[in-house]
Parts: sequence; structure tokens; C-alpha cells
Amino acid sequence: MHNYKEIIKTWTSRKPALKSIEGDICDIFKVAIDNTMLPEKSWFGFPTSRNSLNILFGNVYLIGIFGDTIEIIVDADLENETGFKTRVVKSSISSGNLLYWITTDLKDIKALTNNEIIWEHYKMASIKVLNSITIKNVRKDWTVGKVLLSDLDQNKTAKLDLKIYENIFDREVKISMKDSRTNRIKRLSLANKKPIITNTTVKTFIRNPDVVAEVLYRANEVCEYCNTKAPFKKDSDGKGFLEVHHIIPLAEKGEDTVKNAVGLCPNCHRKAHFGKKDFNIEILKKICQAESNFALTEK
Repeated sequence: MHNYKEIIKTWTSRKPALKSIEGDICDIFKVAIDNTMLPEKSWFGFPTSRNSLNILFGNVYLIGIFGDTIEIIVDADLENETGFKTRVVKSSISSGNLLYWITTDLKDIKALTNNEIIWEHYKMASIKVLNSITIKNVRKDWTVGKVLLSDLDQNKTAKLDLKIYENIFDREVKISMKDSRTNRIKRLSLANKKPIITNTTVKTFIRNPDVVAEVLYRANEVCEYCNTKAPFKKDSDGKGFLEVHHIIPLAEKGEDTVKNAVGLCPNCHRKAHFGKKDFNIEILKKICQAESNFALTEK
């Protein structure tokens, strides 16, 4: 096992200007290591040139110190919430699921370390990087002198706070609903059909908010099983309340796609889960088959 503090001390040994904040650097990388959700795929250390200290996933830096600048990857533009400037990770643009780097001066290192909002979104980004980034095979010279986070004695299994994740997901669905169908359908065509599985207080599937938004758009406030109007209007946007149900459950290797999901009223949704003997799943399959062209075509 490797000690992350010893790696940092080795890196700063040739950087006199950073010796005074070596403790702060150890603190922020401790938080980053603790919050990286895929430690078996993430590398920590520095290149032979020692120009930077970073955590690398594929061909993308999750966090890094470059000269007097520090950057941290997050899954949302947090500039208004945190006051730190952000910029889009260019390699995430093609997927339509944008990631961002918070970029600031090293003098802000303590403020970054203590900002809980940043680290919850760092957690999400360290998962979403699988789907949001055009991952290239890591060049061997990029990992020379680096170690996998899973091989650090500091590493422990990171977990998402389920409540925080659900709040983030709800926000993403609202953003998707407000976006144009053209953009949403483009993202759906590029999206990974299989959800990422990660650890929370319970096992959680990282779902695609565009699937929820598109299914609700398709249902148009009418339950797709019983054909009745949504039972009530939501306070948040005045639209009829429906719930999105996966026909083949994600836990049974069902796809997180529009073709495998329907909009149901709460009564039918509960029935789908707890009254299966009286629930005709074939009706849902026919609905999705009939609507398959709708789901991926702009009207």
C-alpha cells in the first residue's frame, strides 16, 4: 500500500514555494481521494517532470495542481453557488452531458477543501466521467510514478448520500424538461443504455434524467397504462403528476432508455410493483413498442 502524504512530500520536495502549504495540499487530496467514486480506475501522483500533482481518470484530470492553479471536476456549473469560476470540460461536450472544472488560485485551497457543495458534485462527476467523457486508453507514460487510488492506504470506499443524490437528480430532470427536445434526443442517442451502479447508503442506479423528461413528455400528463389524467397538478410547475417506471427493472439488467420506461399514475405505479398478478406488463411493452419512433424523433 502507498501513503498519499509521502507522495505529496516527494512532489513538494523540489517546489520550495509550496512547502508552506504542504499541509493544505495533503488536506485537499485527502478529501478528493475520499470522494473519488471509482478508485480502481483513478491514478494519483505526478508525472516525471513533476509539473503537476493530480488524480487522473482515463485521459481526464479529476483534480490537479498546475503551477499556481488548482482545478477540480464537478458535474454542474457551480459558479453562482460557490463563487469559483468554472469552465466546460471540452471532452464532455460530444456526449451532451457536460462536466466542468472549477479553476482558481492555490490561495483558495482551504476554501475549496471545506466546501461541501463542491465535493458532492465532485463525487457525481467522478462517476459520470464514464459516460460524459470520451475516454481514451491511458498512455503508459501518463501513469509512470502514479498509483491507483485503490492501492492507497488512505483509500476507503466512497458512498453517495442518497438524499443529496436524489435532490441532484430531481434538479437534472427539471433542467432536461426545460431544454429543447432536439437537445434531449441528441443526448439520448449518445447516452449509455446501462446505468452506472455505485454505492450509497443503499445500492443506487445513476439514472439518465433525459429518459425521465422524455417519457413524461410522451405521456403528456396521461397515465400510459390506465389512460386517465394525472391525479393532481404539481406545485413546482403546474403539470400533471406521473411517475416513471422501468418495464424491465434496472436491478434485473433492464436498460435506462425511453423504450423501457413508461409514465404511470401513482396508483398504477404501485400496482406495477405490488400488484403484479393484476397488472398486465404486456400492455406496457406494446405501448413502448408503438411509441419507439416517437421517443427518438423530433415532432
